[in-house]
Amino acid sequence: MSISQDDMAKKGFIDLDWRAVDYYESYNYDAAGRLETVEGSQIPNMSEEDLVASYEYYASGKPRQLTLGSTPAATIAYNYNERDWLTSDSSNAFWEHL
Repeated sequence: MSISQDDMAKKGFIDLDWRAVDYYESYNYDAAGRLETVEGSQIPNMSEEDLVASYEYYASGKPRQLTLGSTPAATIAYNYNERDWLTSDSSNAFWEHL
């Protein structure tokens, strides 16, 4: 299954009883159709959006790094062997060797 720009560009969560919790996200894809950034806002037209997540990829297309938040709150790095199998992932909160 292939993900592309046509799959989803924006979604919203609307609370009809309490509008203060409405939340909207936009999804941005790179030229290869891979998810590049997710941005969020409490304003429907996304005029004031915050970076929720950003993704970086190796030339093979496998994820290299996931960054959560613009500060960033967390960064997860992915490493692969010569067969393109995931061998480890790590962040400032954990490290896992497979």
